[in-house]
Amino acid sequence: MNVEVAANKRFLDTSATQSARDWDELLVSQVDLSIANELGMLLSLDNWNQGEGVIDAGCGNGYYLAALRAFFPDKRFFGLDVSPELIATASQRYPEIEFKQADFFALQTEPADVLMMRFLVQHLGDFRSILRQASRVIRQDGTLIIVEADLARSLVRPLPAAFYEMLETYEAVSTKDGGLKARLLRDPEGLVADSGEPWRLAEIREGATAMVGPFAGGNLETVFGKWVGLAERSAMFAFDFDAVRTELREWADLPVSLVNLVTRMFVFEQIRPT
Repeated sequence: MNVEVAANKRFLDTSATQSARDWDELLVSQVDLSIANELGMLLSLDNWNQGEGVIDAGCGNGYYLAALRAFFPDKRFFGLDVSPELIATASQRYPEIEFKQADFFALQTEPADVLMMRFLVQHLGDFRSILRQASRVIRQDGTLIIVEADLARSLVRPLPAAFYEMLETYEAVSTKDGGLKARLLRDPEGLVADSGEPWRLAEIREGATAMVGPFAGGNLETVFGKWVGLAERSAMFAFDFDAVRTELREWADLPVSLVNLVTRMFVFEQIRPT
């Protein structure tokens, strides 16, 4: 099985100037939307509070790590990503943090206490390889934290139906091509068991970001809009993207709307030999 999902790889491509720009803006808005929620979940984890060295695999433009560093200045942060464009942005904006353009599965580094994979596993297709490499880059008593959004548990009213259909189509294509997200959200313990690796699911945290509209010109409209552009440019699937954009513009202007975005945090630990 390929570690990277081929269809998603096209979605993640930042070689085009517009795609790099879109990813940069999307990541900033995405973090601004959810950072308070995620900080609360992290602060509830003993392993996070006790850990000093943190690796962020798939760090993108580094905005998330910079936000974490502001709240946890005593921790050491290291970010890596396969995108040369986003790593260049991260290195320029946040010189106080170490960034590297690298493939996580080929990474060689001093073991850290915590490995974070935030919105990355959805683009990968081999959990066994993830756990094996995690064993190499974190300490025996270290922690793997995987963060993913959960569309099914989220609430959006009124529902922008075309946009949601586009997201569901994206997830169906990714899953068919081997993407792990659906299995992770549904059966994380089974995913670990099937990997055959000496790991266990330690706990799951869940948080929600509640917002009321209108959303025009805000972070949520930016995140949704950038997803449309990136999906269209990736050619992962055929869709009426113009209709989705029109729907989102009308939806964002609604004076009464409600969104409750759910994020789940999966905490994995290595099983120590007895």
